[in-house]
Amino acid sequence: MKNLSLQSKFQLMIHGFNLIIFTILVTVFIQHGFNIWYLGFWLIASSYGLYALYFIKKPFAMISSITAIMSEASNGNFGQRITNIRPEQELYQMSWHINDTLDQIEPFFREVNTSFSAASQGHYIRKTQPEGLHGDFKSSLSQVNITLKLMEDNAIYVNRNQLLSQLSYLNIDKMLANLKLNQHDMLNITEQMTEVVDIAQANTEEVNKAQ
Repeated sequence: MKNLSLQSKFQLMIHGFNLIIFTILVTVFIQHGFNIWYLGFWLIASSYGLYALYFIKKPFAMISSITAIMSEASNGNFGQRITNIRPEQELYQMSWHINDTLDQIEPFFREVNTSFSAASQGHYIRKTQPEGLHGDFKSSLSQVNITLKLMEDNAIYVNRNQLLSQLSYLNIDKMLANLKLNQHDMLNITEQMTEVVDIAQANTEEVNKAQ
């Protein structure tokens, strides 16, 4: 009995009520004989019982649908909605509120995932679209856009520093290359000057011998 659903318990109570009324009717018939009024009373009571069984099917079916959809939502699946909602049903407002909530949650996570997925690839132009959302959902997406802007600014700063660092290395390499060329030129000039001095000394010696 404890493991039965609420619908099953309610149905069991109605069947039990009808069985009790029928048992009383049979007992009365046995003790006092057949009576059309008692039979009519039993038929009316049984009709109400059958109507109650029919009446509770729709709300309990709606409860089952709500339970299944909320179970999916608790597992992270927000794509299902409650359908066949009729205004005369007791759970009408609750069903629409649940659908409206899911209509807020699903695009919220879709926008966040899409924007951060693009940002992870270096594309910061894809911002979230908070239009159509309400309350904390809308403000949270606006905060996500601020975060994406900060990420974009940081990426630009890092890329600029990397570029400046590369340019600095290029300048150092160029300076070292120039220094090497200057050193090579100085060595050539030194060697040429040495040769000129040697030639001048040789000519001086020749002149001295000729005198």
